[in-house]
Amino acid sequence: EQATRDDERSETILRSYEVLQFATTAFEVSIILVSISALSGTRIFLPIACAVSGVGLVLFVAGLVLAH
Repeated sequence: EQATRDDERSETILRSYEVLQFATTAFEVSIILVSISALSGTRIFLPIACAVSGVGLVLFVAGLVLAH
């Protein structure tokens, strides 16, 4: 019984970790888009970067919620 609960908890933590990894990737892509926008002197990538940051934030919260 204890082993079953531990296995279930392990699976839950692994799913949470995977979602948090997607959130981290979204934040990194957002940083890259802002950097490209700054280096090129255009603002075309800024709205896209904001949208990707928003997705990253939602994934981050979802990953934290999944852990509990």
